[in-house]
Formats: sequence, structure tokens, C-alpha cells
Amino acid sequence: MEIARQDQGLLRIAFPLVRGSYVLPYALPNFHKVFPNIQVEVMELDSGRLQDMLLQGNIDVAFFSRTDSNKALQYEYVAEEEYVLILPSNHPLCQKAVKKGKHRYPGINLSELTEDTFIKLESSQRSKNIMEEIFRKEEIVPKIGLTLRNISTVIQMVNAGYGYSFVLESHVLNLPKSKRPRCFSIGENGVYMTCVAARRANGYHPKYEQFFIEKVREQYQNMLRG
Repeated sequence: MEIARQDQGLLRIAFPLVRGSYVLPYALPNFHKVFPNIQVEVMELDSGRLQDMLLQGNIDVAFFSRTDSNKALQYEYVAEEEYVLILPSNHPLCQKAVKKGKHRYPGINLSELTEDTFIKLESSQRSKNIMEEIFRKEEIVPKIGLTLRNISTVIQMVNAGYGYSFVLESHVLNLPKSKRPRCFSIGENGVYMTCVAARRANGYHPKYEQFFIEKVREQYQNMLRG
């Protein structure tokens, strides 16, 4: 195949912590079937650092949830997903939740969790702003019982009944069904975030770079469809 006989190349990509774990096992093998001569370097970083790494020229493509824009970058849609409340499956409120409208998940009134412990994820300023906005709208001051850096640990602590938290639904959907906490939409309209592939706007973008983005998009959307 003509496309597979390209010269040696290097593709530097970056994902937020955890997210690469459920995208790379599909995207990378499929990429190398078509582009065997392209070396791929992968970094896993806090999402708040990814735009800076792109602007400094340290990486070629970064995948993250877009919350703002930078004119020096171009953004390509990957998928839209919901930012959800998670509870252990045996929590009493799981039986009260009601599904509304277009949401994938039933909804819970956060005011019913004021006595529950909130497990806070130590994350980028973007995610922090989203969490703070959720509590501000609901006029709730959470009872923070634990602050963790690892999303997987947050989910395990929720499953263990220690408290509740917020995560992107993809962090739950990639788990075996037996290990998933229960997911719930937040507020009347839900909270949705758009995952993008970001690149420098004035850079050179080879065909193999676009091909990798398409493989990531394919895997991401298949996972969200369940």
C-alpha cells in the first residue's frame, strides 16, 4: 500500500491522565497497521498542561475536553460526553432517580446529598471551575471528605461507599459492568463536555496525524454508544 511506504516519522501525542488507557489499545495498533514506519510518542499529563505543551511545540496533537479557545490552536471534534454524578449502586437515592428528556442517565437532586461525603478530584483549573459552578448553581457547600489525584481511585472509593463524586462518563463506561458505579445526570439540563483533538493552527499536519485522530474518534464514539 502506497500510504504505508512513507519515510520514517515521529508523532507526539498527549492525553489527560487515564483517558489514554481506553483509547490507545484500539487506536495505536490500528495506526501502525497503516503507518508502520511512524514512531509514536505518548504522554499522559494533567489536562491543564496540554495546551501549553502544544503552544511550546513539545507535542503535535493533544486530546482533551475543550472549555475555552486559543487562536494559535485548531480544534477538531472527537465526541461529546456527559459529566456525571457517580454513586455506589446500593445508595438509597439510586432508587429515587428519574430519567428526564434526552439524558442517558436518570437525574438526582444534589440537595439530597448534603449529608454525604464529596470525593474531590485534584484536577486542572478547568475541571475545578466546572465543579464549583455545579455547586454554585445548586447553592450547595459540599462536605469534602477526601481529595484524590487519580480518577480510578476516586471511582473505587465511590464503589466502596465512601461518598460521591463527578467524572466524565467515559471513565465509567470503559470499566467492566460489574465495576461501574451508578451514573446520574446533573441538574435540569445535564453537564456536557466536548472532547477535541487540538493542534497548532500554523503547523504542518501530515496525513498520518489526521489518521490517528480519526482512530481515536472512532474508538471514543463507539465506547460512548455502549
